[in-house]
Amino acid sequence: MLDSRISMEQREQFEGLDEVQKRQFRNRIRKNTILAVFCILFAAIYEAFSHQVYSAYMIGAFLFPVVLGIVPDIIREKAHRKVSESAFTLQQCGIYTLVIGSIFRGVLDIYGTTNQAGVLYWTVGWGLVIVGGIAECIIKG
Repeated sequence: MLDSRISMEQREQFEGLDEVQKRQFRNRIRKNTILAVFCILFAAIYEAFSHQVYSAYMIGAFLFPVVLGIVPDIIREKAHRKVSESAFTLQQCGIYTLVIGSIFRGVLDIYGTTNQAGVLYWTVGWGLVIVGGIAECIIKG
């Protein structure tokens, strides 16, 4: 009797994620895992040839896809939270921008120089992640 009173949209919310959404989560987790492994390998190889000069930005670049991508996606998948494609895309672009900015800053640190363009990476990257988070809250998947 209760089933006849709820709409199809409400029924989909109770049933959880559909196969397309599950596939999106798995693909995004896989991409972010590959990105994190690439960052670790890149930092190890790059710093092996940098005459024992290290950069926290280079070493920590792998944290962006892990903390901002993999962990939230696992939580979303377990909580059966639907997320729109536009929110996913904004957040992923922010993660990529932060990784590139971190590696860029790491290269500059290793060479002992500075550049004002690095600020742009942080501003745009965090902006995209925040706008993607807002879009996730506003737009239903």
